[in-house]
Amino acid sequence: MDLDLITTRDGSHTLEVPSLKERYHSIHGAIQESKHVFIEMGLCHFSSGPISILEVGFGTGLNAFLTFLETTDQEILINYHALEPFPLPFSCTTKLNYPQLLKAGKFQEIFNLMHQTPWHQAIQITPQYKFQKSLHQVQDTNYKTEFELIYYDAFA
Repeated sequence: MDLDLITTRDGSHTLEVPSLKERYHSIHGAIQESKHVFIEMGLCHFSSGPISILEVGFGTGLNAFLTFLETTDQEILINYHALEPFPLPFSCTTKLNYPQLLKAGKFQEIFNLMHQTPWHQAIQITPQYKFQKSLHQVQDTNYKTEFELIYYDAFA
């Protein structure tokens, strides 16, 4: 699959699939969009944990990374599970500028780890943040876990 790296209006990157004429995020701002939709309108409504989050479509990893950053200084336990049937190559995700733009360059290794961690294997990124990604579509899953929050982009 061909992917083009696009800079959105807030300076953050997104990816475009030219053959489908589709982008992973709004051209108005990838970070701005994800912060508003998933963090402000979702995660910030939980003041205590633990919180189990299901993301349908890991994509660029932006939502998982923003969730990590938002909860780094809090005592909230996060159990983050991401589904992604069409993973991006690591050579593509290393070009994304999210850690730098979010002034979180010290967490670049964590952003990379989210992309490099083996599929179907939970890892404890920090004592408060557990992360797992699965190579599945949502209709092919059968969870026993209850999720307090679901990140789903209906337009993806």
